[in-house]
Amino acid sequence: MSHARHLDITGDISAAELEAHLDGHSIETIGIADNKLLTDLAFLRCCGARLKQVAIRRCPTVESLTFLPELDALEVVDLDAVRVSAVDVGAMARISRLRSVFISYPSMEEEELNLTPLRAVAGLKLNVSGLPKRQIIGYR
Repeated sequence: MSHARHLDITGDISAAELEAHLDGHSIETIGIADNKLLTDLAFLRCCGARLKQVAIRRCPTVESLTFLPELDALEVVDLDAVRVSAVDVGAMARISRLRSVFISYPSMEEEELNLTPLRAVAGLKLNVSGLPKRQIIGYR
């Protein structure tokens, strides 16, 4: 796996196990799906400064995305059926190289999803699906 650049992981694997397997590898793209054990994404720090794309799909126990701005090379965030809060949107707006955000069928704690902070991201491509327009602020 040391030469792998792209990795897709499906199933319940703990953050500690993921970190142990990813540590020292030059992963550029990672997809994590159907994991009910993860509560945050801090384990991704072990991927270093090469991680460009993160896709999190159907991971209902992920409570925070606030770690994402620490991933210096991150350009694409793809969230499908993941909890997204105003704090998470604010965190994504601080990702310096961010160019694409895909949010599909988010689970939300707030009544509305305010995407206004993401407007400051130059050249951002934003795709939101699965929510009535009245629940989305700052998106056309």
